[in-house]
Amino acid sequence: MTTVALIGNPNTGKTTLFNSLTDKYAYVGNWTGVTVEKKQGNLKGTDITIIDLPGVYSLDPLTKDEAVVTNYLLHNHPSMILNVTNASQLKRNLLLTIEVLELGYPVVLILNMIDDLRRSGYEYDLKSLEQALGCKVTTTNARGHQGIDRVREKTLQHKSLPPTRLSLQYPPMIQQAIRQAGTALNKDFGYSPQVARWLTIQYMGNNKVIREVAKKEKLTPLLNQTKYYDAQKFADKIFNTRLQFIEKTLNNAR
Repeated sequence: MTTVALIGNPNTGKTTLFNSLTDKYAYVGNWTGVTVEKKQGNLKGTDITIIDLPGVYSLDPLTKDEAVVTNYLLHNHPSMILNVTNASQLKRNLLLTIEVLELGYPVVLILNMIDDLRRSGYEYDLKSLEQALGCKVTTTNARGHQGIDRVREKTLQHKSLPPTRLSLQYPPMIQQAIRQAGTALNKDFGYSPQVARWLTIQYMGNNKVIREVAKKEKLTPLLNQTKYYDAQKFADKIFNTRLQFIEKTLNNAR
């Protein structure tokens, strides 16, 4: 079964886009263990399933409800991800985008509410964004049903989309720690190199869901380095590196 995950910050028009892409959505109850409803539907005229994940600002959840998204990405394998952003708030929205891109699934980044951005006198060079982020980028105005056909076309072409390979240049001490833990997770625990790298970065960033998974699965390459990661403030350094990358990327794309 082909499954597409729709992910984005709250108030980006994600659910409006979901409703435009699907014939009708099926309410299939709540996500396990939380009160958040689970919505999914088929891309119009196809059997491609689109899942509308709850809106979150980060894959490091503040609440049990927000943990739904991180757990979904951990335990499922969507064919592709549609990452919906507010075109006028890319600096904030791209923090989530980076976390998603580092996981390695094929991703299409959607700059929604593009009409608001253009009215403010701004525009982005989509090719520049694609080159920096390593994924396809398109624009929509979901409220006005503009750009929906482009998203549909890219969704239908999901098999031809390559996995993303965004690899930020974190400070050397973090890069070395990522290589060490990632290699061990790949060799001793069977994680793919991309997922092993993602797990390591998320663990360093003090992602509560990932730290619980590490305890449960006894991922010693991470557990044994917890005090070192925290003492060296890796979480802060990772966040700052991402912010600097976003600022540079957006400045180059203007």
